[in-house]
Amino acid sequence: MKNIFYYIAFILLIAVLGGCSGGSDPDPITPPSGQQQGNPNLGTISGRVVDLEGTPLGGVFVDVQLFDEDMNPMSAVYHPEQAGPVMGDFSFTNLPLNTTIILKAEHADSAVGRLIGYDRVLSFTSGGVEDLGDCVMNSEQLMLGWTAYKVKQYNLALYHFERALNTRYADSLSQSSSAYTGTGWVYAKRGRDRSGLGPPNRGYEWGDAVSNFIVAIANPNDADAYVGMAGAYMTLVANTVLLDPVQYNGKMFIYGFTNPYMPDALDAIERALEANPDYDSAHDQITADDLRACQLYNRYVIGESIQQSEIDELIVSNDLNVGSLQLLTALAEFIEFDSNNPIQ
Repeated sequence: MKNIFYYIAFILLIAVLGGCSGGSDPDPITPPSGQQQGNPNLGTISGRVVDLEGTPLGGVFVDVQLFDEDMNPMSAVYHPEQAGPVMGDFSFTNLPLNTTIILKAEHADSAVGRLIGYDRVLSFTSGGVEDLGDCVMNSEQLMLGWTAYKVKQYNLALYHFERALNTRYADSLSQSSSAYTGTGWVYAKRGRDRSGLGPPNRGYEWGDAVSNFIVAIANPNDADAYVGMAGAYMTLVANTVLLDPVQYNGKMFIYGFTNPYMPDALDAIERALEANPDYDSAHDQITADDLRACQLYNRYVIGESIQQSEIDELIVSNDLNVGSLQLLTALAEFIEFDSNNPIQ
């Protein structure tokens, strides 16, 4: 029994933290549609510049400008307002028809270079007003950080994530949960890899991972931070396994799963699913159904009744990684064991 529970502890970690996978490409750029009423002979473009968390961006370091297809300027540089109800808003009027227009928004600071940007190609076939809505600026440093993370260059990833934090502070931009989330995943993955894929003696990094995730979840919509936090807590469970077996809930011998990290892990999983019920990681092979598999297992360990139908529903979804499939298979065996060995 001892070996199987050690095995399940680490399988659960794999199910949450997963293996590296290719990130998704950005959405393709498409011409605008559904134009509103306006001058039938001229076009108008409006929108709002925001960061990854939806916070409007403005001020002298935020440049919004239009170019033609040869990248010749079609407008002066516009700096959106830095405060107030129109923070981040921009508008360009009297634009020609049947002409390719490239809108570029950048955060440009000569001290640190061009860090974040948004590009979109447009073409008016008839006049009117096109409201682009929120134009989300991506961070070059965050992109470089995740690129390094996916190929396990964790030190390089950490460098870029920390630069993303530093430049935000230096430029008085809003605090971004994304850089803290990336930093947390690096510490979590390095801590995991110390078991065989990386340098030894890095157990302390699990605490660093959780600390960064705690800062990141100040943005309650950052599901990725909650997922990373759940993985970190579950690995702390696995890494603090008791040397002697204990009987948990009067049913089965469980090794180390009575420690306080289990409820924390379950809470993080639940919050991740609340923030994004369709979670699909861009950097690890983890989906919302993988989280639900971990959720079922954690519920079982803390004494809740789990039905076989709940397991079957997840398995037929065909949206589980290998670790989650192994986890659910083991969970089904545990449930069968319970039914054949009722508590007297």
